[in-house]
Amino acid sequence: MRIINQRRNRSLNFDNVEIRVDDTRIFAESDRKILLGEYDTEEYALEVFKEIHKAYTGALWIEEEMEKLKSFDVDKMPKIEGGFLRPESPKSSVIISENIVYEMPIS
Repeated sequence: MRIINQRRNRSLNFDNVEIRVDDTRIFAESDRKILLGEYDTEEYALEVFKEIHKAYTGALWIEEEMEKLKSFDVDKMPKIEGGFLRPESPKSSVIISENIVYEMPIS
């Protein structure tokens, strides 16, 4: 899964970084610390953090289900409204394509 930062100018591979919350900010860390997003409250930052992991879990489930299908019968495919999986926050989205993309919500 890829994560697009809040400023929409950077994309990271979720599998190659550690994601953490520091007060009202969410960072990705590998060889350096990268700000993904900053929010008004720590509670909202923690909510976004949980959404990222829900999106990743959903992406793994869809990939697993797709591998089980013997044909691309649309009626048997996982139900995805309008081609998107939508996390609980209305300001973010997970786009289903060859790669899963999570866009950090705008504060």
